[in-house]
Amino acid sequence: QQQQQQQAALAEQQRRMQQMKISEQHSRAAQHAPSPPPLQHMQHSPTPSPHDSRTTSATSRSPSADPLLATQSPQAAGSARRVLRVPDQFDSITAAIQAARPEDQIQVSAGHYMESIELVDAVVDILGNGNMQHILLDAPAGTSALSQQGGYVRISNMMLRSNGLAPTVRTQKGKLMIEDCNISGGKIGITAENGCQMDIKRSVLCRCERQGLYLGGTSVAVLESCSVFENGDHGILVMQGATSIDMTKSMVSYNQGAALAIDQGASAKVENNDLRNNVQGPCLVGVQSQHLVSFTNNLTT
Repeated sequence: QQQQQQQAALAEQQRRMQQMKISEQHSRAAQHAPSPPPLQHMQHSPTPSPHDSRTTSATSRSPSADPLLATQSPQAAGSARRVLRVPDQFDSITAAIQAARPEDQIQVSAGHYMESIELVDAVVDILGNGNMQHILLDAPAGTSALSQQGGYVRISNMMLRSNGLAPTVRTQKGKLMIEDCNISGGKIGITAENGCQMDIKRSVLCRCERQGLYLGGTSVAVLESCSVFENGDHGILVMQGATSIDMTKSMVSYNQGAALAIDQGASAKVENNDLRNNVQGPCLVGVQSQHLVSFTNNLTT
């Protein structure tokens, strides 16, 4: 009965989110702050800112001088672009990635893929072909479903799952686009560090041991039209100077910590979100981030 009540509440929140005024996203700016305080020094409700089974590895590499990394996304297809199909042409996602060129798209049809994908300086587009609920990338015990270091990766229309020993998705240095995905079950849903850039749209981050999303190490993320719920700590945790998040039109609810926690000089722009029904409230902001947070037009009670 409690689960039915929560599902009804989630449906009501989504309905209310559709009625909210949608504001245009703006660029994010962050500043580096010395001597970070511990999280327990966080305070509630910031004042709105006026400035407002087997582990496998795939290494689809491209040279650092490749202009594709600087000017194109995996969606930018050239005339030589191929479509590599899993499992019709390749038994695994890993095998398709190993055979892929930067212009190619990997289409993954329905199946349970027990793999841990590792991408190093890869430029690759991975697309679930069909009903997302029938396309599962399931990490073997103790591993991440997807690990990225450098490059430009786009993944869409898939379910990704890990156990509580590792993040479900781990990214650093590169660019990562996640669209229309369901990410669950890891120690953290997504961990982003070491200056990565990330764009997450229309996706679910849920039922992780700790946070749904962790940002640190000068990473920058845009979160739009997402649901982050039923995680064991904060829904989203943003730490360290020059790390920033721009989140809008998202629902962050039923987490055991706050919906959003920001500290150590990290910055955030938080507009038009539903941040209700979290154990520690809608938002916790450390003293070093108070002047770097814009918090407007959010549902908090």
